Amino acid sequence: MGYCVDIDVEVLIPKEKIDGCLQAINELQEFTDKFNTLMEALDNWDYGTSVEDDGNVKITYFQGEKWGDDEVLYKAIAPFVKNGSLIEVVGEDGCHWRYIFFNGKAKHQDGIVGYFKGKYL
Repeated sequence: MGYCVDIDVEVLIPKEKIDGCLQAINELQEFTDKFNTLMEALDNWDYGTSVEDDGNVKITYFQGEKWGDDEVLYKAIAPFVKNGSLIEVVGEDGCHWRYIFFNGKAKHQDGIVGYFKGKYL
């Protein structure tokens, strides 16, 4: 069971904030071992990462299928994420929403699909 989602991710964590971000995720792990790297921690949450040439960590994709406590993760990492980073979600029932990171917070925004009402081809 669960709620299936498709998630597009454009999140950047500057290299100087990687340790703080890892600590925030480790604080969510009440009953399990702590993670040694941010990439390992995010992989455990089903998010794929890459390290850029300048040392920043980029969250590039969601490798899971179902929505879980992801919003808990977003709120925990928000203080360490670059302003303007986005996570866009489409649910199995067609609902659209996103999280935009700004000033240390992950703001939830509901979305709709719209179509241009101009001339047709």
